[in-house]
Amino acid sequence: MRIQVREIQFEWFNQKLKIFLYTSGDVVSTLFNPPNALNIYPYFLTKRKGYFLDIGAHIGTASVFASYLFGKVLAFEPDPRSSSILKQNTQINNIKNIEVISKAVSDYCGVSYFHIENTLNAGRSSLLEIPNSTEKIEIEVVTLDSVLETSNLDVSYIKVDVEGIEINVLKGIEETISHQPVKPVIQLEFMPSRWHHTKNSFYWFLEFISDNNYVPFMTTQGLICPIDKRVLIGIFDSWKNLTYDSWFDLYLVPEALSSEGNILGAYNDARYLLQYGAQQVQCSSYQPEENSNSLMF
Repeated sequence: MRIQVREIQFEWFNQKLKIFLYTSGDVVSTLFNPPNALNIYPYFLTKRKGYFLDIGAHIGTASVFASYLFGKVLAFEPDPRSSSILKQNTQINNIKNIEVISKAVSDYCGVSYFHIENTLNAGRSSLLEIPNSTEKIEIEVVTLDSVLETSNLDVSYIKVDVEGIEINVLKGIEETISHQPVKPVIQLEFMPSRWHHTKNSFYWFLEFISDNNYVPFMTTQGLICPIDKRVLIGIFDSWKNLTYDSWFDLYLVPEALSSEGNILGAYNDARYLLQYGAQQVQCSSYQPEENSNSLMF
């Protein structure tokens, strides 16, 4: 299978980095922006000495940014097309603290079918059956608890973008989180129309938030804002029966880190880093498609 990619260059921590993106159609590639204060400041809500877990890492844009801020990045991506580009993005920038794991993550260990999105939007592939898939592959499925079982490094931040099985991923790391004195910040897609197909998942999710003393925050056009759990329940009930997918990024912030002062402090820290800790990032022009590269796997 031949994958057409294009290259973007930018400066990050006074280094020139390259990122390979899909040439067209893929949402992540189309909307890609170099790091700025608004898209990286949630990383500053917590101490960054531990793991950054990128679940559904796709082509690795978040993993590459995070690799300069966290102790180690575990990037899980089961789609062979995106995983191939992810590995290229790690290697071309000589990043040593990203480990690419070509497995799916859920609440069990075993083997399952992974449904490949046949449109150009590769980020829509999923363990769940999807409308535009006519291809499925067998892949290994793991839990994060099983992967981290022998690790002596805490988890600092978890990003989960897995097209509808976000709650399954959290169930599979519940033990690890419960034993950490300082809980990780969690960023995930809130997707009621897909969560509704898994019995009682949403109500388990509400208990998970309460049991681990998390405060939910939602994305806005500016900084994230706290959202009452009753509002979450209302959105879930309103959206769960939609025949199309609607979602937004939801952040779970440990209560001890959820003050307005910490949110503003994280944003200011990110701005300071971009201004003084690294040169102002500048995006080069995209290469025209006719000069695109090809990856073969």
